[in-house]
Amino acid sequence: MDVPPPASKGADTDWPPWVRKVVLPYLTDFALWPVTFAVLAHAALLGALVVLLTWRSGTPLAWGFLVLSVVVTLTPIRLELRYDRRLGPVTLTMLVLWAMTAVIAWWGGANGYL
Repeated sequence: MDVPPPASKGADTDWPPWVRKVVLPYLTDFALWPVTFAVLAHAALLGALVVLLTWRSGTPLAWGFLVLSVVVTLTPIRLELRYDRRLGPVTLTMLVLWAMTAVIAWWGGANGYL
């Protein structure tokens, strides 16, 4: 059975070291937010292509990619709940990513792309 680790005193004390060192600074340091936004914009473009492909073609492969995208974005949220016991910057980042994906997919679909 998957037993969560004991409650931590600090916000990110249970995160793996590579996440604390590589990922979390981009979500918490204001100076790195432009880099985070650029990466999110590119991920949203890829997500919009997957959403449009699924909407237009409806093939099992397209649905597989969409389900994989959802699972990949839900995994960090689950880990944040496990380690921090609350929703925080990782969840906000995933919500912003899907909001950007929805807007780009709507815009791309309305203008006849893909």
